[in-house]
Amino acid sequence: MRRIWAALLVVLTLVALSTTAAAGAKGKVSRPQGPFTIGGGW
Repeated sequence: MRRIWAALLVVLTLVALSTTAAAGAKGKVSRPQGPFTIGGGW
């Protein structure tokens, strides 16, 4: 069971990082990007 939770945690982290990087690259967000920004930033 621990392998499943570890895999989920890794996937969520990668998704959050990729989303933040994509939002920052597009330049949509005028506010500084945080480490936990998901979905394009608020």
